[in-house]
Amino acid sequence: MAEFLIKLADERGHLLQQVETGYSESEVRDRFVQQGYLVYWVKPRGLFAAGEFRLPRRRGVKQSQFVIFISSS
Repeated sequence: MAEFLIKLADERGHLLQQVETGYSESEVRDRFVQQGYLVYWVKPRGLFAAGEFRLPRRRGVKQSQFVIFISSS
């Protein structure tokens, strides 16, 4: 089984985001729809999500944080 990140709303409109295990995105979605939740999205979680190798996204470096180090020997 794989892990999926799911965003949903309950009958009162409260938004929830949680990690669930399941065999597929559609299986996880169907499980929560049957329980009466409004499912916004289901996404694979982890490095080997959906049989693909995924690396975490890198954030860019702000110019104010960028430092050039010059060593004189």
